[in-house]
Formats: sequence, C-alpha cells, structure tokens
Amino acid sequence: MRAGTNKTNLIVVIFGQKGTGKTYLANKIAGGMYAAGRRVIAIAPAGGFNFIPGPLITSPDPDRFAGLAGRSAIVNCGDMETARMAIRFAREVGRLWLIIDEIDLFLSPWEYDPDLMNIIRMGRHKEINLVGITQRPASVHKNLTALADRRVIFRITEPNDRDYLKKFVGIDPDLPPRLADRRFFLL
Repeated sequence: MRAGTNKTNLIVVIFGQKGTGKTYLANKIAGGMYAAGRRVIAIAPAGGFNFIPGPLITSPDPDRFAGLAGRSAIVNCGDMETARMAIRFAREVGRLWLIIDEIDLFLSPWEYDPDLMNIIRMGRHKEINLVGITQRPASVHKNLTALADRRVIFRITEPNDRDYLKKFVGIDPDLPPRLADRRFFLL
C-alpha cells in the first residue's frame, strides 16, 4: 500500500498461517501510513504491533480514546471490550487507517461486530481504510472477502481455508502451501 493512495475506503485482507509474515506486513503498512502523516489505529488482541512510539491502550478506558485527539494508537488487548471500543471509536471519528489482527474474532460468518460491518460497508463516507488480518480465511464473514480491494495471501495449508480461497477468491488451492515465509500473492 502506498502512502499516497487517494482511495478513501481501501479494504485489504491478509490471510496466512501463523509465522508467515502477516503481522510483519501489517506493521510495514501501518508504519508507512503513520510516516506519511495518516492516523492509524491498530488493534492486536495478542499484541504484535510496534510501528509507533505510543500511545498504547490496554484497557477499556473511554478517556484514553477521547484523549487521542487526532493521534495514532496501538490497542493491545486481551479483552473484546477494549477492541470493540476501539472499533467504535474508529467508526465515529473517521479519516484513519484501522488495522485489526485476528479480525475473525470480530467478524465471523455467524456473528460480527456491527460497527466493524458498518466500516466495511460504508467506511468510504468517513474515509476509513481497513486492513484485516487472519490465519483462517474460512472463519471471516464473506462480506470482508467480497468487498476487499486487495487480498494478500500467505501460505495456507488447512483444507477448509484452501477450499474457501478457491471458492471466494478463485486462487489455485495448490499454490499457497508452497509459499515460503514472507512470500505472498497479492490479488
């Protein structure tokens, strides 16, 4: 993703097994956007983002979000309440890049965060760009895959995920298992 992109609702989804480079790539995207002066909110339920010097939000304190006043933040949280508060904050303020690791926790085929679905469907009105990262393509709501402008596919070996990619993305299921770490397809 180039920092100079003019699209105001770019949706990028990153698929791949653990350890293949998904979070590394997301950190590079976030760092590039941050360096270009873009506002970035990164949500990492298990940690892993390190592209900015701060602030770091780890608990569901509304004052921490209100105090951001145009700044970027990393939300490292083990609880869903903090992550959902960050998603709601992003939807309300707009004009930012929202990067969510383990997006399947918030956007499964059976249950989804309504604020996140709103961002996917209508984020262009608030100039929200979204990067969603998951190990399990078959475990995310199909709207994310269908509405994504870019799909980044790292190594995938799980049969259900490979079948999902073939059905919804049209990729040859024999290709992703052969990818080396930090190698990916961009569709």
